[in-house]
Amino acid sequence: MIGNIKTIALYIILITTCFFLFYNTGIHGDDYTAVKYFNNKKFAEIFIINPLDLGIWIYVLPAYLFFYIFYNIFGTDFIFGYELLKFTIHIFSTFFLYKFFYNFITQIRSIIASLFFVFFISHDSTTYWYMASAYMLFFPSLVFYSFHLIYNNFLFRGSILLAICSLCYSTPPIIFGLSIFFLLKKEFLKFFIFLSAGLFFVLYYFTISNWFPVTENRIDDNLTLVILLKNFIFQFLSSLDSTVGLNIIYKLYYSLSYLNVTSISLSILVVVGFFINLKKNNKSDFNFQLFISLLAIYLSSLMMFSLTGMYTQSSFNLGNRVTIYFCIFLGYILILIKNKNVLIFIVSLILVFPSISISQHWKQWNSKQIIIYENINKNYELNKITDEILVVEKNNYSKLGPFSHIELFSMNWHLETVFDNIINSKNIISLTSYTKIYDNEIIDPKSNKVVVLNDLVYMYDTELDIVKKITKQDIVKKLDEIEEVRHWSQLLNKDNLIIKLILFLNPRLSYLF
Repeated sequence: MIGNIKTIALYIILITTCFFLFYNTGIHGDDYTAVKYFNNKKFAEIFIINPLDLGIWIYVLPAYLFFYIFYNIFGTDFIFGYELLKFTIHIFSTFFLYKFFYNFITQIRSIIASLFFVFFISHDSTTYWYMASAYMLFFPSLVFYSFHLIYNNFLFRGSILLAICSLCYSTPPIIFGLSIFFLLKKEFLKFFIFLSAGLFFVLYYFTISNWFPVTENRIDDNLTLVILLKNFIFQFLSSLDSTVGLNIIYKLYYSLSYLNVTSISLSILVVVGFFINLKKNNKSDFNFQLFISLLAIYLSSLMMFSLTGMYTQSSFNLGNRVTIYFCIFLGYILILIKNKNVLIFIVSLILVFPSISISQHWKQWNSKQIIIYENINKNYELNKITDEILVVEKNNYSKLGPFSHIELFSMNWHLETVFDNIINSKNIISLTSYTKIYDNEIIDPKSNKVVVLNDLVYMYDTELDIVKKITKQDIVKKLDEIEEVRHWSQLLNKDNLIIKLILFLNPRLSYLF
């Protein structure tokens, strides 16, 4: 009876903490672009599936149908609705992972492993960015739940859920990885169910990309065996750096700077809840088939990203969502620690306190975003600019210590969305650390956007809410003042061997150095 009360108390603490994490975190990045897209559609039109219209969303169809429709319902008028959905997504995702792990390990250790996969801050974009939480967290987690069902011989229900998940391009590494478990166990029917789901996505992808070639292609057209090998090595090294290396150490350290009385109190409650409920574990929870399967998930994800030549792994920026695949393996390794005190200490240090404290960073950045958007809409001088060139400065990213973290105006498409009612999209560009000027052209090498400068150019300071006329020389001077550090390697000298290795493996990152 007492044991049940302690467990229920832990659940209440975790659910309350989870709600606190999402309250006032808002929407970010492509969420605003999606709102604009759905605002131009009637609700019934959303369910007309046209790959030419959906673009990349055709490869995350379940997320589009089950979650993105709320962009049409909520718009930007009911932001709290997105926060409730993020809360719901994470509660269910944790439950799905818990059911998966509980087939192999004890109850509380299953909860810890699940929370590590769902909330570890190497991929906080999947936590607080609504769009990413749908396709990069919910449906991958649902694959683990479908495994739980199939593992326990609920083949029909598990297969239905797995089939739905297979239409999301974030799930194949997990589907193929978990199929290895059943292959090693010689349960060939279950292996075939998972393998078929993975192959179905491959067929789906190539069918769509072949019939509708204008949809976004996720495989590098110039891919060769040498490039594939270099991509894989780079993915492997960057994934280690962003989850167990210097990159994540910086992230953990600076996230703790956002601790306040509320987050410290909640963190202590969670840690105490774990300590009271976690029992001594004298037997080994190591399962060879599970270990190999989770490792296969990680390696499959590296291969998938190697095919694209994109998605550099880093714990900073919204792109950090790709680090999630290694976290399922790390979560399992973590709960294999037998010593209760050591496990609680590590979980507190790398999971509980950082995960709760970094929510404060997202809350503060959301509040600042709202102020910036209001300033843009109310600035009379800014709204008089219609056909001229507009250069936007500052607030390209949030700042987590010295590091540039959550993208804002650095994303060219988001910049165009925010200023859509003010100026033609071809006439606006943001000044970033990698913006270049050649002759009378200002260039964003990341998006390849080019704006031709004329005699009349305006600059908008998003920090001071000021518009002024500028010259080309003023822009050059401003560019020299910009410092945006997205990875610790940018703090090194340009002739450093680490930077040379990065550019050898991934030349497209030259714009960062």
